[in-house]
Amino acid sequence: MADILEKKLKERTGTDNPFRVPEGYFDTLPEKMRLRIARKKRERNIWRWAVAAVMAGCVATTGLILVQQADTASLASETSVYSAEDMEMLLDCNIVSNLEIANYITEAE
Repeated sequence: MADILEKKLKERTGTDNPFRVPEGYFDTLPEKMRLRIARKKRERNIWRWAVAAVMAGCVATTGLILVQQADTASLASETSVYSAEDMEMLLDCNIVSNLEIANYITEAE
């Protein structure tokens, strides 16, 4: 049965191959493939650098935020060590007088 169907199919369509390869196609194929692969590698490298830059930015931003929070916390803990009376005493015992500060400021202008 399969032989009969195959015979009828060959009678209808013929035995010629309907598909043709363009002239010189296989001569230029290796070079085209090399160029396509090189382009893909460049695109991949650009994406890798972009992802690396974004990740580095995230790490740097997180680090800066953590350092600022640590500085703020340490500053708050340093100022909270002194009571109001201690702070007043420290301000009264300043080494440089107000007159010296005023003279320094006016000389700088």
